[in-house]
Amino acid sequence: MSGLFQYDSLRTTYGVVPFTPTTLGSAGSINQSVYTVSGFLRYYFGSSYIGGGVSTDWGTGNWTDITGPSGSFHSNGYDAFLSAGNVFTLFDSRRLSATRVATKGRAPAVLGGYAVALDTSAWIGYDKSRVGGFTDSTGFAWGDENLRYWAAGAQARLFMTIPRGWWTWTPYVAATFSSQFSYSATLDIPAQTAQAADTLLFGGPQTFWGGRAGVSALAANGIEVGAQGFYRESAQFRVAGGQVFIRYIWPDSPARQGSVRTPWTGILQ
Repeated sequence: MSGLFQYDSLRTTYGVVPFTPTTLGSAGSINQSVYTVSGFLRYYFGSSYIGGGVSTDWGTGNWTDITGPSGSFHSNGYDAFLSAGNVFTLFDSRRLSATRVATKGRAPAVLGGYAVALDTSAWIGYDKSRVGGFTDSTGFAWGDENLRYWAAGAQARLFMTIPRGWWTWTPYVAATFSSQFSYSATLDIPAQTAQAADTLLFGGPQTFWGGRAGVSALAANGIEVGAQGFYRESAQFRVAGGQVFIRYIWPDSPARQGSVRTPWTGILQ
């Protein structure tokens, strides 16, 4: 079982889209600050596992269009997923201390060596988010923007566990795949001067291929620090990003006990 609090600062710039009778056109940018609270649960039986997670997020943002209008908004959402997988140990040369036996909450000391493992998993999840309505700088009123979809995916993650004194290092690289379905994205336009009420439908389900790589370092007291970068691409989008983090690992966690079982690493990215 684990929990997560995360802050994301998102900066998006859109390319120019010519105005036509069937497009809104324009180019601009969106800047957002998003806060996320998540909870995860995973159960191991041998080298296999099943798990799930839920999260909720909220935030604020501002939007600027190339033609001049701008505005500020609030957002919120939630998602949930179930997953199953198996961790294959490919190589393990770690040596345990003969003078310190395992006790509850405390594993034998690892003297050296390293382990290499491959985590393969599949998941299914549901995502729903909302951007609240606002009135932009020209006085035009925008209604709520709602996005919801199901998604399924798979991941293959190769990682090393390298104990070095007080720290245990874990570099990793992963290949990811996900596909959306039952997709709905709508934007409500309320009735106002020279504008009848309307609902716009936009976007469509995407299939993403991508990858992720990073490294983390777990101290003997349970404090873990790390950094990672990721890239995803579909027929319409390219998404690249990264994060740095610090977290605490409970004493009875497999990661704290020197196991090669994989920790959570952002399965829905």
